[in-house]
Parts: sequence; C-alpha cells; structure tokens
Amino acid sequence: MEAVVKHAVAVDADLIAIMNLSQGNIFGVLGVPYEQEVITNEAQIPVMCMNPRETAMGGGWTFQ
Repeated sequence: MEAVVKHAVAVDADLIAIMNLSQGNIFGVLGVPYEQEVITNEAQIPVMCMNPRETAMGGGWTFQ
C-alpha cells in the first residue's frame, strides 16, 4: 500500500484507481483491507474504487 501512495505522490497523481477485491479475500478478514488503507491515504489523494464485474468473456478485463 505504501508503495502505491509513494508512487502517486512522486508522479503528482490526481487520482488513484483500485479494484475492490475484498469479497472472498482472506486479507479482509485478518485485518484492515488493502482497499481501506489506500482510500484513507495520508497524502489525501482521491481514490476511485471499482467493483469487478462478471463477464461472459474468458478474461477478467473488458471495456464494455
């Protein structure tokens, strides 16, 4: 998480985009989810959080 925010600060990013993968993720059960740490980043960079979507295509990524 720190690396993502440090990089965003280094490149003067206006936004950090992440995918919400906490559903069924063991890390969300064990402690603070990764997504929550990024959303509440100390640099106060806005975060866009997207939920994954099931597709009929073989890959997980689509631009539909």
